[in-house]
Amino acid sequence: MVNIQFTDPSIREEHQKLMPSPEERKALLNSLTVHCSFLPCTKVKARAEVKMCSRCKQARYCSQTCQKAAWKNHKKDCGEGTASQLTLKLAERALAVPKITEYIQMHAILTLKLLEDRTNAARYVINVKCRTATADLMAHVSRLVSGKESDSNAQVLLHVDAIERVPIEEAPEQLKRKLAGAKELLKTGYWEDRQPIGEDNILVSFFFTSVRQDDEGNDQVDGGADGAISSACLLPEHAMRFMADNPKSTLRSAMLGDMEVDVDEDQLRDGLNNLIRMDKTNQMRLRGYPSKVASDS
Repeated sequence: MVNIQFTDPSIREEHQKLMPSPEERKALLNSLTVHCSFLPCTKVKARAEVKMCSRCKQARYCSQTCQKAAWKNHKKDCGEGTASQLTLKLAERALAVPKITEYIQMHAILTLKLLEDRTNAARYVINVKCRTATADLMAHVSRLVSGKESDSNAQVLLHVDAIERVPIEEAPEQLKRKLAGAKELLKTGYWEDRQPIGEDNILVSFFFTSVRQDDEGNDQVDGGADGAISSACLLPEHAMRFMADNPKSTLRSAMLGDMEVDVDEDQLRDGLNNLIRMDKTNQMRLRGYPSKVASDS
């Protein structure tokens, strides 16, 4: 697994700011843009401004009018406590952690082959496939060794199974709408934080899906295919420079010692998952309990 480190002092200082405080994390989460869950509606609002279904805590509406209009169809799916809902809730929280986004951006550079062709960012989007995994591995193994069943209500954490590219034509409609809005913003010459936009900036878009493994061990998407949890972001130029320098990672083995290897997609994904797992105090809020899936932020 890889831990991204920068040697350039100016870049390192910028990198250190990526772990938000609880207040910053909540502010970032509330500022995320959300599409109205009533499909005929095209309105987009900040997460803090939308009306949320009080039962499932997933469906979100720009107004009470849309919420009432959507109920006839939504009540068929509305419920509490499904595994995919918990996965997507944690995935949405991940969008409020810049360091998580950084790993996805680094991965996207390789997945989309942006070092060879920057225009690939306009032809593909990124699908981040996630599931939940047991947070306390030692306790989980101990139960299995003692002949007990796994604790179905034990704490779990967000786990990224795969990060794949998807042709823009096959991207979810909600992500396409978010991407269109981002492109309009680019025309103003400023990004969301009023930061000036350069001519070479790359717009990368990605969405999270919840997956489960079937009997043959293959991932099957069971939530998020609509692109409800998604983002369109500018790829920092320093990220391109970092990956262009052919960065190395040190793999440590008790038997083989230290080995220096190239940073690749597998190591970036493992590093992202390790970052989440090492957050024992749940500062990033990427842990949860199946019985409390409906609790918010």
